[in-house]
Amino acid sequence: MNDDSGSRVGELEFDWDENERELEAALRDMDFWGGQVEESGEWVSLLLSMQDKLFQFKDNMESISISFPVMESSAEKSSQFLCGVMMVGIVSAYEGFVHDLFSVILDKSSHAELAVSQIEKLNDKDKAYLKLKGCQSYEVLKAALSRATLHDPNQIARLSSVLFNVILPSLPDDFCAKLLRIRNDYSHNSGYDGHKKHKLSPLMVVDVFNFIMGLVGSYADIILQYADLFLKKEEDAEFSS
Repeated sequence: MNDDSGSRVGELEFDWDENERELEAALRDMDFWGGQVEESGEWVSLLLSMQDKLFQFKDNMESISISFPVMESSAEKSSQFLCGVMMVGIVSAYEGFVHDLFSVILDKSSHAELAVSQIEKLNDKDKAYLKLKGCQSYEVLKAALSRATLHDPNQIARLSSVLFNVILPSLPDDFCAKLLRIRNDYSHNSGYDGHKKHKLSPLMVVDVFNFIMGLVGSYADIILQYADLFLKKEEDAEFSS
């Protein structure tokens, strides 16, 4: 009976099936490590981009803080609108960083693929807010996130969790609602909520300033932890191979 799995050339006998299996295994390993190297590179790129965005956020917040001495030295009544304007600026700087953060995460291919596949898992409120309907794509999602007003920390945490499987901190709903109401009323209604004006103090502004600085810092720490976890797994896999 002929054995089709092997062939003889001169004195050498080749087992083609075994060779093919070994070659396929080697190719699978190369695909795996090629993917790991590519994803490692994307993590590095993400972190470098995030670093750049953090510097921009820091510059924006430092620019806001220039007005602190004026705000603190002014009489309470005369500083009211300035306090409101600074609250708007703080929330604006935060929103700008969130847009940048989501953008750099979407630039990472595995997170982009995951996000597109997860769109249907968003709750109805968030899908309507982002104006996501029907068949979706990376381009549609990125455009939706870039044009939406993203300044509610709890909505940001929901979107990040569902789309990217990245868990960001949630905050008390009352705190978020009050912060955004102040931001909106000073942006559009000269600080009035109906017939009542928000009363702000320099201390409140500084407290919110420090809080937002800490919140953005926590976002950066969390992304670093995800990157470190991936790179540690890659190192362990390489060591055990």
